[in-house]
Amino acid sequence: MIIPTPRLVLREFTVEDWPAVLAYQSSPQYLRYYPAVRRTPRDARTFVALCIAWQRASPRSKYQLAITLRDDGRLIGNVGIRKPSPEATVAELGYELAPAQWGQSYATEAASAMLRFAFEHLALRRVHAHCIAENVASARVLKRIGMRFEGRLREDQWFKGRWWDTLLYGILDREWRALPEGDTAQGGCAGSADGAPIGADSGSSAQCRATRFAAHRRPSARMTWNRRRCDGGTTDPRDAAVGPAALCPR
Repeated sequence: MIIPTPRLVLREFTVEDWPAVLAYQSSPQYLRYYPAVRRTPRDARTFVALCIAWQRASPRSKYQLAITLRDDGRLIGNVGIRKPSPEATVAELGYELAPAQWGQSYATEAASAMLRFAFEHLALRRVHAHCIAENVASARVLKRIGMRFEGRLREDQWFKGRWWDTLLYGILDREWRALPEGDTAQGGCAGSADGAPIGADSGSSAQCRATRFAAHRRPSARMTWNRRRCDGGTTDPRDAAVGPAALCPR
């Protein structure tokens, strides 16, 4: 499965992807909102293997894709829609981005495209996501793609010697389809930071104005597609990219 966007290509993981995954998951910025204090080659291999196993499931219920740059093919993160069962009409959105790529609206571009895939291709009724309360950049991404704040779970995760609050976001199919075409929730930047997983720096307003993501706009009949859990105490390597902010933007 391949989902192209103006600057990115969202594609299936392959076994050769684990070194690139380990490279960004080893960053201190990445680990800030994640229970683990370090990542190992085994962790990265296990995560990639899990994503590949999800690809082979039939019927399929989980779509965790690698985020790659369209220009040079570099893997810079991952994004996914995960249904609890094949027949479910609800799913969780999750994403993470290499810290070196924060501030360029890549997280928004990838998450918007995946949200569209969820409603157009999977015909879902609702998509939800969550993030650590201090992870304001990740929360900003969820708002910018049209999700609504639905609640705050106070002190529901314990790691790194303290309790953390979790913010809950969600969007219904009818709400997504009602978003104005070209609205910031459909991919515009509005001069704000890219809400990359963990505290990305703000991107320039000029850059954001120049980036209008066609893939984030309302459905068009002409458009076609190529066809965790944030358990605060877990350090299961399989949860690597499906955890602290969402996706646990870790």
